Order: sequence, then structure tokens, then C-alpha cells
Amino acid sequence: MGRPRKELDVVRTFHAPRVLTLEQLCRKMDASRSTVLRRLEEHGYHSSYNQAGRFFTIDEVAQFDARTLVLEGG
Repeated sequence: MGRPRKELDVVRTFHAPRVLTLEQLCRKMDASRSTVLRRLEEHGYHSSYNQAGRFFTIDEVAQFDARTLVLEGG
């Protein structure tokens, strides 16, 4: 039997701001990088093309314009 799964509200974490770095996610969710990445995978996530994929968002909160850029204001 494995360790109990830690409850994390990934969607709520992204409501303000909707784009976060992995380090910010780890702090907000009080979880390791591996755990955060597993939870992002469960929700369908996007990482930035520039900045070496430094920024993350999830499908539930992402909004895109015609160029597929995440819109931070809308």
C-alpha cells in the first residue's frame, strides 16, 4: 500500500494569477516539483514556448488569442 495522496486544489491555485512558474506552484501548493508536475498533467497543462518553458497554466483557466498566447487580462 502506497502513501496517501495529498489533496491539492490545482485549479484554485491558478485563479490569480493564471500563469505561474514551477517554483511559485511548489510554494503555493506546498508540494515537491514532482508532485506539482504530476498534478498539472492530470489537468492538462501548457508551458511557455519562450523562457525555456518556465511558465505554466492549466486548461481550466487558460484563455488564448488568435496567436495562441495566454491572455492575462481577460
